[in-house]
Amino acid sequence: MILDTYGEFCSATSVAATAGTALVGNVIDLGANGFDLGAGEPLYVVIRPTTEIITGGAAGTLTFQVASDAAAAIATDGSATVHIATQAYVTDGTDANDAELKVGG
Repeated sequence: MILDTYGEFCSATSVAATAGTALVGNVIDLGANGFDLGAGEPLYVVIRPTTEIITGGAAGTLTFQVASDAAAAIATDGSATVHIATQAYVTDGTDANDAELKVGG
């Protein structure tokens, strides 16, 4: 496995007071040099919570996506191309949260 700081999309990120789809993290420009990400091999996205992920103490669900668009500010209105989407995770800021949203999940 190869890791670098440019491959990390975000760290210690908050989308407090944001409902709906939020654009967070880095952008990797794959179009500039005709780069073939993965070169036909499987790619993986790892989401590793270092603090519990909650929805501000209110019940809700979270879904994580890796998406692309023609612009650096990827559209959050549903028009972007979604390459990877997780299942919906339930959160309410208590122990009822899905285990995947807790530290190390």
